[in-house]
Amino acid sequence: MKIIKSNRKTISIQIKNGDVIVRAPLFMPDFQISAFVNSKSKWIEKHLKTAEAQKNGYSDEQIKAMRKQAQKTLIPRTRELAKIVGVTPERITVKRVKTRWGSCSSKGNINLNLALVDTPDFVRDYVIIHELCHLKELNHSKAFWELVKNHCPDYKSAKLWLKQNGGN
Repeated sequence: MKIIKSNRKTISIQIKNGDVIVRAPLFMPDFQISAFVNSKSKWIEKHLKTAEAQKNGYSDEQIKAMRKQAQKTLIPRTRELAKIVGVTPERITVKRVKTRWGSCSSKGNINLNLALVDTPDFVRDYVIIHELCHLKELNHSKAFWELVKNHCPDYKSAKLWLKQNGGN
């Protein structure tokens, strides 16, 4: 939190680039500034979350809509593709992550990035198939890639799309 005192009559709080900036009158005592900031803690928290979501490219409303879309599309599609691949994931989770499109744990859990709802179908299917194939081959061996290719013949196009458009 940054406090800026100047020749002004009122106190204000601003969220800028994820930072809390408090602007206060020159002679306002620190305890009054602290009391004001404490009284606005819920407002500050809400706006910091919004700023973080916007920094990640999505507003709170967009993320909420994406979660609904994921429940309607990603999870059922993962179950459908799991039958085709011949595997049964223990759990399918969709979350907002910055660095991965998907992951598979040794316990059989599949994690998918919420941002997949904004990708073309062939890309989404590739990521899901990739993770499902890890339930059979928990590595990136030649056997793994053959398995991926059997279920997603155009996987190289999807990988290229992710490289060019992904950001993850």
